Amino acid sequence: MRAGRLGTGVALFLLTITVIVGAFAGTAAASPGALRILILESQCDAEVPAATLRAQILAHPGVSAVDFFDGSEAAPTAAQLLPYDVVLAMGDCTWLDAVATGNSLADYQDQGGVVVGATFDWEGTGAGYTLDGRWITAGYSPYEVGADSAFENVGLGAFDPTNPLLSGVSGLSAYYRNDVTLTPGATELAKWSDGTSAVATKGNALAINAYLGDDYFGPGFSPFEGDFGRLIVNAGNVLGRHMLTVSKAGSGTGTVSSAPAGIACGASCTAAFNNGSVVTLTALPLSGAKFSGWSGAGCTGTSTCVVPISAAQTVSASFDACVVPKLKKKKLKRVRTALQANNCKLGKVTPKAGKGGRVIKQRPAPGRVLPYGSAVNVKLKALAPKRPAHRKPQQ
Repeated sequence: MRAGRLGTGVALFLLTITVIVGAFAGTAAASPGALRILILESQCDAEVPAATLRAQILAHPGVSAVDFFDGSEAAPTAAQLLPYDVVLAMGDCTWLDAVATGNSLADYQDQGGVVVGATFDWEGTGAGYTLDGRWITAGYSPYEVGADSAFENVGLGAFDPTNPLLSGVSGLSAYYRNDVTLTPGATELAKWSDGTSAVATKGNALAINAYLGDDYFGPGFSPFEGDFGRLIVNAGNVLGRHMLTVSKAGSGTGTVSSAPAGIACGASCTAAFNNGSVVTLTALPLSGAKFSGWSGAGCTGTSTCVVPISAAQTVSASFDACVVPKLKKKKLKRVRTALQANNCKLGKVTPKAGKGGRVIKQRPAPGRVLPYGSAVNVKLKALAPKRPAHRKPQQ
């Protein structure tokens, strides 16, 4: 914690992370379902990183990595944040550059990343202790800056257990907090037992009004306890990017594309999109096929499919063609039924005089895939003429 409040620490850059800049310069690039989380902390004592919180997060399934970045030693760029699904920004001591850090967090959030803020990001005392830059000034943060300290042990008060961000969260307690105020458009999810705000969200940002680090007064004292790891994992799963999968069905061929870009079936039928975005799918039949409609994600009909992204979604696009059935030995009535069921139509019938007979030849051959509604010609076995009935001669 900060010098003068909980003790003095020597700011050393103990833990470094390797980042890939160019490959992730478009969107938050970690894979949904295998969360990568970064703890971005302005550490007063680099020998005491937030190891307790890291262990909590890693205990949950679906988390592939939890890394540290010391914001008192360097200001991260957006490119350094983009490989992560969630960035937890936590003020402990003075940020090296609070404005540059806040700008990078806003840029990261713009590209689909999830930012979780924690105490002391919003405290109004001490230059450099709070976050700054666009994440604060442009209203990304769910809480306003300028909050007073609220240092007292509290437990979880009123909260909404049906909200997916609080799924599995049954108990929280904290000591170091701020008397925070919601920013316009933010939603409070939980209160502390003293009535102050505990958890709030806005866009793809979550705010936790608690200090979650490991720098504390001494043995026997913990600044926080409870399901904070679950809360942060929930933020990644709920507010982060979600997978949209498109499958193609039917006998015909076609393509499906998306706006914004990402889905381009054939080549790519799965893509991740930002939480809260709206994806429009367009189907294009090929080779004479007919697009017969959508299913899944609430889409029906043959127009475009509009999918609001708030969770993983699956959509199917059906393309139909004429698949020539086997018609030999069928009578004409059954021929028509079989052709209709396979998106074909009856073509030339020969001989006309044999319409009561069965098929002895067809063209094209069975199994051919043709454009939707193609004609199939058949040759029927001619019926033998009826022989007149013989009458007994009159006596």
